[in-house]
Amino acid sequence: MRSKLKIIIPIIVAVIAIIIAALTINFTSNQMSDIDSLIKDGYYYLNDVGDFDEAIAIFNKIISLDPMNVDAYIGLARAYQGKGDIDKAIETLKTGYEKTGDQRLKDMLDELSPPEETTITTTTPTTVTTTETTTTATAPENEIVEIDNGGYYEMAFNTNGDIIHEDFYDENGNNWGSADVEYYPNGNKRSETYYREDGTYYVSEYGENGKILKQTNYNSDGSIYYYETWEYDQNGNMTMNASYYGDDNSLRMYLKFEYNEDDYKIYMEQYDSLRYRKEVYTEQSQWKDNTYSWTIKYNDNYTIEYTYASEGTDSYLDGDKNIKTSYSYSSSGDYFHDIREYDENEKCISCKEYSSFNGESESYSGHSDYKYDSQGREIEAITYSSYNGEENITFRITHTYDGLGNTLIMTGYYGDGTIMWQEKY
Repeated sequence: MRSKLKIIIPIIVAVIAIIIAALTINFTSNQMSDIDSLIKDGYYYLNDVGDFDEAIAIFNKIISLDPMNVDAYIGLARAYQGKGDIDKAIETLKTGYEKTGDQRLKDMLDELSPPEETTITTTTPTTVTTTETTTTATAPENEIVEIDNGGYYEMAFNTNGDIIHEDFYDENGNNWGSADVEYYPNGNKRSETYYREDGTYYVSEYGENGKILKQTNYNSDGSIYYYETWEYDQNGNMTMNASYYGDDNSLRMYLKFEYNEDDYKIYMEQYDSLRYRKEVYTEQSQWKDNTYSWTIKYNDNYTIEYTYASEGTDSYLDGDKNIKTSYSYSSSGDYFHDIREYDENEKCISCKEYSSFNGESESYSGHSDYKYDSQGREIEAITYSSYNGEENITFRITHTYDGLGNTLIMTGYYGDGTIMWQEKY
């Protein structure tokens, strides 16, 4: 009996050891798979979304599971850097380098660590003189720019030459608003805050990649009037834009986009509390006279047919460029027919409109002309109406921009030149 036990016991021990080893290997494999997935999530929030707090939480979790994971230390340091917390980024890199000894962490640490004060020592043959020179960067002087309505704005800069503050003045020198800007270490905007003369203001927040993520509009008492958010896919295409009222978070507006594998927009859906619109961009339907055409449907009873010029590039298939001709049909058969002209920079400079109602022949309705500044921004749009063979200006809209490239003032005029309305941002 004892001899049998001597044989059985080692066998049982060996089997248990094999089971434990198998479980350990399986657990380790699953854990590594989880870590790989977390790494991808962390870098997605870091680079694509710009949500640094979420990225920090993910990278910290990875480090708790695998203290030797160099990619997690790098991602964590970059997330802290994106938030502007350089001290935390340096601390992370030091900890990671002490644990792993990886040279990549050391290189990043050297880049982020503040440089030692630079000194230059010169010696002449007759006397021994030591001169210490420290170079300090200075910001450019403030710049004043006049605008068309007789007013002006003044810009202040940081040492990199980036605008950090603007003040806006009317033609009498009265200040009616201002703006403050913050930047990431990579030079991209982190936030813009615009203050209006009535006490209201709005804050725009950006990801480290430069894409806008959120804009919040505040009432004069500091409460939120409404806020707007954006989302993007991994290729940087906007997939969602939604805004909500601040008092009850009810929906104000929602936009959804989908793209194909070539990043061309193939679907758009828009709705708010009153309206709904859907656009479906089909694949190539036909070639006719060197043009490309497809149809967009709205609510299944209203359609728009777009015709694009074939210029040898697929960029005209994204629904946003060089619409040469468009037909807008109603369910009753009435329609509008637009013909557009473009300049050498692919900017629409003229749009002629024709219309047909109650089955009558198409007739000329009028046209609009557009002007742009040297940066391609629209500065004027004039709309003419046609009546009894004569064309007259119906209205005119002008745009004025600040130093950051944002619309500062938009003014609408009647045909006789008097102001219809004006909005300041």
